[in-house]
Amino acid sequence: MFSRPDIAYEVKNLMSSQSTRKSLISAAQLRAARALLGWSQSVLSEKSLVSKATIDAIEREKREPNPRTVIDLLMALARAGVMPFSEDGRGGPGVRFVQPMEESIDPQLAALIRANRAKLDPD
Repeated sequence: MFSRPDIAYEVKNLMSSQSTRKSLISAAQLRAARALLGWSQSVLSEKSLVSKATIDAIEREKREPNPRTVIDLLMALARAGVMPFSEDGRGGPGVRFVQPMEESIDPQLAALIRANRAKLDPD
């Protein structure tokens, strides 16, 4: 299961290195997460405040998202209780249900994310 320390680790990596952003969630994982939640691109756009056109381009691998976009997408998915996971020796990457973010996020991590979002590269 994707635990709070894992979320904190992934977000801190994202904030410190742009090279990690692609490994946090792939186009296939983003499509799978939406399918798991029964969300359209429009719903994900509303929940994440990322434009539908950007989501579509990411999912079709026409565009690599910047760090702020990745955070916005991951936070929207985490709030709904879905997170990506990487290859773990038992299988490849995917997505799974987790405890919704509102119920599990560390208040300090939430403050860190809010404080650093403005510092990240804009689209």
